[in-house]
Amino acid sequence: MKGVINWKVWIGMLIAVQVVLLSIGVYYYQINFDDGMLMVSSKLVSEGNVPYRDFFFHQTPYSLYIYSPLSSSILAMKSLSILFIAVSTFLLYLIASKIYDRRTGLTASLLFAVSYPVLIDATSIKYYSLVFMLIGMVILFRKHYFWAGIMLGAIAGIRQNFAMLFIPYLLWMVICGSKRQAWKPVAGFIIALSPLAYFLVAAPEQFYFGTIGQTLTRLQPDESTLIPSLQNIFIMKTGYGIIPITSTIVLYTLFAIWFIRNKIKNLKTSEWLIVGFIATIFASQLPLSPNYASYYTPIMPLMAILAANVLKSRKMIAIILIVSMITTIAFLGFFVNAGIEKNYDTEWKQYWKVKEVSDYLKGQNGTVISWDAVYLIESDREFDINYTYGYFAWYDVKDMPTEFVGKHRLVNNEIVVKDIEERKADIYITVPWTPGFLMRLLEENYVLEKRIGDVKIWK
Repeated sequence: MKGVINWKVWIGMLIAVQVVLLSIGVYYYQINFDDGMLMVSSKLVSEGNVPYRDFFFHQTPYSLYIYSPLSSSILAMKSLSILFIAVSTFLLYLIASKIYDRRTGLTASLLFAVSYPVLIDATSIKYYSLVFMLIGMVILFRKHYFWAGIMLGAIAGIRQNFAMLFIPYLLWMVICGSKRQAWKPVAGFIIALSPLAYFLVAAPEQFYFGTIGQTLTRLQPDESTLIPSLQNIFIMKTGYGIIPITSTIVLYTLFAIWFIRNKIKNLKTSEWLIVGFIATIFASQLPLSPNYASYYTPIMPLMAILAANVLKSRKMIAIILIVSMITTIAFLGFFVNAGIEKNYDTEWKQYWKVKEVSDYLKGQNGTVISWDAVYLIESDREFDINYTYGYFAWYDVKDMPTEFVGKHRLVNNEIVVKDIEERKADIYITVPWTPGFLMRLLEENYVLEKRIGDVKIWK
C-alpha cells in the first residue's frame, strides 16, 4: 500500500506542477490561428448557429459543443484545455502502468508533459481529442469494447482524420483481441458518429466541403516526402530555442531504442495497438501538412508510453526529471517574459494583445470585418460571419467562383475587393498575414485609426 501511495503522490505532484506552470503562461501564451477559428466557431454555436449550414467549419463539429458554454471568454476556453492536458497526463500514467508498471507510467507522463509539441500547444483548444483517445485506451484494456468504440467515434466526431484510428483498432480486435466481440466497437463507433447525420441533412454540400472537400484542397504533394517531413518533426523549423526541441528529440530517440530492442516479433498485444495508432496518425497527417508540428501532437502520449519502457533505472529517470524541469521552466519563462515585455512587433497573438483590441472595439459602433476573428470574441461586436475563417479559408477558395464560395459562407478575391470598395464594414481589422493587395485597397478606401502592435484597425 505504501508503494501505491508514493506513486500516486508523484503523479499528483507532476500534474500539479504542470497545471500551475501552464496556468501562469496562459495569459501570455500565443493564441494560434486554429485556436481563433475554433473559438469563434464555438461562440457562433453558443448563439444558436448551426455549423456548415450557417457558417463554414473545416472539421467535424463535436468540439464546438464542448467549448461553446465557455465561448465568451478566451481564458476560460484555454483553461479547459489545461484541464484536458492534465487529465491526459493522468490517463497516460494509468495506461503505461497497466502495460508495464507504475514507474514506467510516471516516466511516460513526464516525457509527455515536456515533449515539445505539447509544450508549444499545451493551452491550445485543439487537443481535447487526446482525452478521448486515452480514455478509449483505458476502457479498451479493461475489455469494454463497445465503450472503446464510443470513444473512438467521439474522436472522429471531433476531428475527421482521426476516424482512421478505427482501422488499426478493428484489425487489432480481429488479430489480437476477440473476433466474436469485434461487432461491439463497430456498433459503438457508429452510434457515437450518428449525430453527424443531423448536420449532413441540414446542409449536405456544406458538410461535405467542410469535412472533406476543403481538406483535399490543402493537400501538399510537393512537400509530402518522407525526408523533409521527418526533418520537420525533429527540428520543428522554429526559432523558439534548442532546449524544448532537445526534449522532443530525446523522446523520439528513446522510442527508436525501444523499437529496435524489442523488434516486431516480441511486441505485446497492447504494444501492437499503440504502434498501429502511431503509424496511422503519421499516415493521415503527412499528406495534409508535413510542416505543421502540432498535427503530430497526438502521437506524443503514444510514443511516451513505449519510450518510457526504456528507462528502467532510477538514475535514468532522475536525469530525465532534471532535463524536464530545465526544459519546462526555460520554455514557459521565454513566453512569459515575452508577454511581460509586451513586444508589439511580434506576430504572436498573446491574450493581452487580443484584449486591447477587444476593449477598443467595445467603444466603437458599426459592423466589423477581421482577418483574424479571435479579436472579436470578447468584444461582443456584430461581425461578418463569412470572414470567420479569414485568411485560412480565403487562401483555399480565393480563385473559386463567387456562387460556390457564397454557398459555403466564405469569401474569394472578388468578394473581399467588393466589400472594401463598397465599405461594407465600418471597421476593418488586419493582421500581418492579410494579403498585400487588400492592404493597398484599404489604404485607398479607409483610414488607419489605430495600431496595436502588428494589428491595424481601419475606419
